[in-house]
Amino acid sequence: MISLGRSLNVFRLGRHMIHLMEKARETISRNWYLCVVFRLVRHMKVRMEKTRMTTLSNRYLSLESVRKTQENVVKRIRLMTNHS
Repeated sequence: MISLGRSLNVFRLGRHMIHLMEKARETISRNWYLCVVFRLVRHMKVRMEKTRMTTLSNRYLSLESVRKTQENVVKRIRLMTNHS
């Protein structure tokens, strides 16, 4: 009778351990999923920041080129007017 009770306790303990392991596995997979999602979000943020920076720098460069072109045009006009 004692051995039966002990085996029942062992069985219960085993079941409890299995339950804990399953719970741990769920938590680990959830954490892994969250980690992956977080990494993806961070990657996307970095990509967006990079594209934003490139668009800003491109915009600046295009503005710069427009300004230079305007300056060149003004210089040419001055040269032409001076010569005439």
